[in-house]
Amino acid sequence: MTCPACSSALMELNAGEIVVDLCRNGCGGVWFDNREIRKVDEPSEEGDVILAVQEEDGFREVDAAKRRNCPKCEGVVMMRHFYSAFKTVEIDCCPGCGGHWLDRGELAKIRAEMGEHAVLVPGQDEPRAARPQVPEEVHLEHLEDVEEAGFLGRLSKLFSARRRGGF
Repeated sequence: MTCPACSSALMELNAGEIVVDLCRNGCGGVWFDNREIRKVDEPSEEGDVILAVQEEDGFREVDAAKRRNCPKCEGVVMMRHFYSAFKTVEIDCCPGCGGHWLDRGELAKIRAEMGEHAVLVPGQDEPRAARPQVPEEVHLEHLEDVEEAGFLGRLSKLFSARRRGGF
């Protein structure tokens, strides 16, 4: 496969249970097949080998905001979205195969955030990343905005009533 950021050849790298594709001779970015990123996105999980390689010097700088094509799906442009719970890290995702491209440094940021906001859930041995809670007043304010939105507001009310058992 070819790196979607700098067009260098991607090299396979074993990272615990998964094999990722790393741009070792170019920009240092990494490709995760569908759902693989979930196996390395927290500090307690495998993935240190990826970070160790990405910390090396000599990688090319790339434009992180540039739209990229999927290295697996020919002609498919990846979409940018926030991966982290607190919307601080934006990554590329292929709508075709579900794979993810992370530029050099993005995995480290995701893992740091997950570790910083980890909580111990009853019945689990390891802490898991906490998800941000939406304050009730923000949620209610959002509902008021939706209600003022005409047809969409009525549609939202219909689904809200169904969830509460109103229909």
